[in-house]
Amino acid sequence: MRAILLSLAIAGLALGCDEDGDTSDPGAEPQRPVRDAAVVAMDRGIGPAADVGAAPDAASPTDGGSIPDASDPAALDASPLDPDAGIGDAARSGDGAAPAPDAGATPDAAVQPAPDLGPGEPCPAVRGNLLANASFEAWSGGLPDAWAGERTSFSPDNVSEGAPHCGARSLRLANPGDGHHRFTPVAVPALAGHYTATFWARGEGDVRNARHDGGYSGYSGYTTLGGAEWRLITYGFNQAEDTAALELIISVRSTAGDGVEIDDVALVREDGACDGVMCEDWAMCDPGTLGCVARAGACADDGGCPAWKTCGADHACGLRAGRCDAIVDCGGDTPVCDGAHTCVDGDPCDAAGCEAWQACDPGTGACVLAPGRCNTTDDCQGGLPACDTADRRCVEVDDPVNIVPNGGFEAWDDYVLFEVEDAFLPDFWYGLDFGGNDTRFDTEIAPEDVIRSEDAPFDGDYALQIVGGDTADRFTSDAFAVPNGTYACSFRVRGRGTVRQHSYSSAGEHPHADAEDIDSAVWLLRTFTIRSNTQNMRLIFYVSRTDPAAGHIQLDDVVCTRNR
Repeated sequence: MRAILLSLAIAGLALGCDEDGDTSDPGAEPQRPVRDAAVVAMDRGIGPAADVGAAPDAASPTDGGSIPDASDPAALDASPLDPDAGIGDAARSGDGAAPAPDAGATPDAAVQPAPDLGPGEPCPAVRGNLLANASFEAWSGGLPDAWAGERTSFSPDNVSEGAPHCGARSLRLANPGDGHHRFTPVAVPALAGHYTATFWARGEGDVRNARHDGGYSGYSGYTTLGGAEWRLITYGFNQAEDTAALELIISVRSTAGDGVEIDDVALVREDGACDGVMCEDWAMCDPGTLGCVARAGACADDGGCPAWKTCGADHACGLRAGRCDAIVDCGGDTPVCDGAHTCVDGDPCDAAGCEAWQACDPGTGACVLAPGRCNTTDDCQGGLPACDTADRRCVEVDDPVNIVPNGGFEAWDDYVLFEVEDAFLPDFWYGLDFGGNDTRFDTEIAPEDVIRSEDAPFDGDYALQIVGGDTADRFTSDAFAVPNGTYACSFRVRGRGTVRQHSYSSAGEHPHADAEDIDSAVWLLRTFTIRSNTQNMRLIFYVSRTDPAAGHIQLDDVVCTRNR
């Protein structure tokens, strides 16, 4: 073991501390504590930052919010379920097609909120408003009741109570980055028809609207707010079909100061010509004729189906005997589906045209990945958890294509901390002091709660075991370089406890993954994505409520490889 001279380190701290223990010097260049392959100096006297993994107290100030990657501001709002994310002002529907314009309709007078009554005055009731807690009067756990719906991408840290337009409080949202974040109510059922949404807003930032009803609509244009005056914002749209889950989206970006305040939201359906027409479940009212017509994907009779299908008793088009849409519909002596939608003799793989890293599935005629080959790290399993996208092969965790140092937790050494002289820690982990005395992302897990486990690691000789307390504490990597691009990342986890993954660099903060309760004796694969161009990326795991009977929480094979 190599050690750092504690007396010199402590003396250095004493010279730099004021009465409160603050070591910062506004006029000096921030200094990172010394750490090489086996030596760390850590000032445990600096109190840990607020628990990022837990919902903040409603009165807590924000810390700047989720900042998008400076190299690609649009990237950080991305999600597999969010095809609209990060597209700036461009409207885009869930299937990639340009949606019909539906924004900007003038609201019916009945849904127009009353004029600004001022703080303390009750917010006016709006007839037919579908939204609960529309004036944000009720809060629980730092979030407004009946809000923070499924499509919300704001971190709870950046949501707080604001000064009211009316009533006692409003919603305050902070997002200083250029990439938009969404805040939505809990989904509500909605009938087909025309809807008008209205709300009051003020502050510094850009606000726009959209909706989600199983897919994302296009966005309205941004309204740029500035100043203390409340402004009434109106958003209208046509809902083509009934939906069991409609979420109004309030999209915010580029906030400054205290952010943007929202209050007194209304979402109302206007009366329509078809309201008195009753149709069967498979049909809908045509406003032009006031008659019932088949919904999309349904049929009234065979005339509503293609020639190779027939309309069944359930009003769905089904294949006729011997006909097909794809190879999977065929088999036996006629395994191929031809251009006329007829099952015929032949080899289903003749026209597959698979690449060298692919194999043809004769059951579907589709090209699939061959064993040991991959498109991204998400495709790799077992002892080859990383994808070398240059030749589409799965490789070991310590292969150079994995940009995470010591991602398999195989390398450990003795370190010296101010309170622990013989801290046995994994190399390149236990990240501290990332500059400017900003301790928001320093490791909070105590050194004695970071343990090398030899108990059936996922791969190699060792895994990382973390003992977590009642609140979520951070375990952070050292900073490492991320060349420009998008990276598929994964890690393995098992045991019993709560885990949340996050990543941060000076280029921006990526959205938090949801906290997940782990209860598994077998290794589970979890994936995430980073997109950046920085020399100081940090991966962060928040861990809490671990169970010693189940081995606490164990992590192994942390991998990030660049996508093609």
